[in-house]
Amino acid sequence: MEKNTEALNAYIEIQEKAKRRIKMFETYLENHQNAFAPEEINWGHVGDIGKAIAGLNDILGIEEIEKEV
Repeated sequence: MEKNTEALNAYIEIQEKAKRRIKMFETYLENHQNAFAPEEINWGHVGDIGKAIAGLNDILGIEEIEKEV
């Protein structure tokens, strides 16, 4: 039973770490958007966010763009 408890504790800890990373990503998106006036946005900014989304797609195993949920 001890191994299960250790695994459960590790699972809960890693879940919390993932949740903190998601919050960090949300903050990154907000900061990225708020760092520039709308007229300053260029294709480089689009690429920055696109790269972040591509990384998320890799993590989630998404191979193509899906409809917004």
